[in-house]
Amino acid sequence: MNKKAYIPTDYKYAIDLADIIIHTVKNVLRYGAGNQVHFNIPTKFSYSSKEQITTNFPARYLVDETRSIAKELSSGMRKGKSGTRRSALAAKMVGAGNCGEHADLAYVLCREYFSSEWTVCNVSSKRIDHAFVLLWRGDNPEMIHHSRDKLDYISRGIIVIDPWPIKAQSVLWHDHFLYDRGPIESVVNYYSRKRCLGHCIYSDVDANAKALRSLRMGREVISPPIVLQSGILRRDKYLKMQGGIAKKKERIEIEIYNKIKSEHLSGTSLRGQYDHQYVTKNDSVFIYESDRLSMV
Repeated sequence: MNKKAYIPTDYKYAIDLADIIIHTVKNVLRYGAGNQVHFNIPTKFSYSSKEQITTNFPARYLVDETRSIAKELSSGMRKGKSGTRRSALAAKMVGAGNCGEHADLAYVLCREYFSSEWTVCNVSSKRIDHAFVLLWRGDNPEMIHHSRDKLDYISRGIIVIDPWPIKAQSVLWHDHFLYDRGPIESVVNYYSRKRCLGHCIYSDVDANAKALRSLRMGREVISPPIVLQSGILRRDKYLKMQGGIAKKKERIEIEIYNKIKSEHLSGTSLRGQYDHQYVTKNDSVFIYESDRLSMV
């Protein structure tokens, strides 16, 4: 079901840019989430030094690989450092991750593409095992006017960037599936709260956001939406990390191969698999438009 909501113009722009970031995360982590049924279908794995082997849970094992690589990349880090960029880099190298890795990559891209007037924060739910990103303007969220279903609301202007659901989109906190669990402070833990950097300027937000909305509603588009690039993860520091871990990555792949072989022979089944499609409370698709009041 499609729902239309009206929000301030600058928040409409932020929602649109956040949608492009989610689209980018989905493309980069192309093998998906290891705990989503959607991505775990029988697949043949082929590692260079081993024969092909079939697993029913390819995304699950790729996430294991991602986390092993992230652990290697993070070894020797100073105490207190979050490791968010290294987690994002590992997920990018493998192409898979659960909600935490999806959130880490979204966080890195938000810091690059949003201006310094915006604050971005990695969060985890206190109620369920789930991680995502929050974005707001200024040091603390401001109150904004928004409306839908002929009803007007005034609430804190917090945008949720949660790429993990299959049909993810950016939404106001008011529309997220965790909103009804209580005040936000009682629902989430805050991590890595920082002002955005605005290093990357992207001018064609509107056209690409329209293409994403069309795809979300099942319509055809002339040109596919753009996939953003991370300048941070292409810095020499991270390129050297990626090159320096090549030997360890080969060892990790052999370990994953042996795990798959064990599962293949024993017929192991997995727990903790979800079919989580939407980011919204009622499985709605939200279409955000500029606030009618600001257009008067």
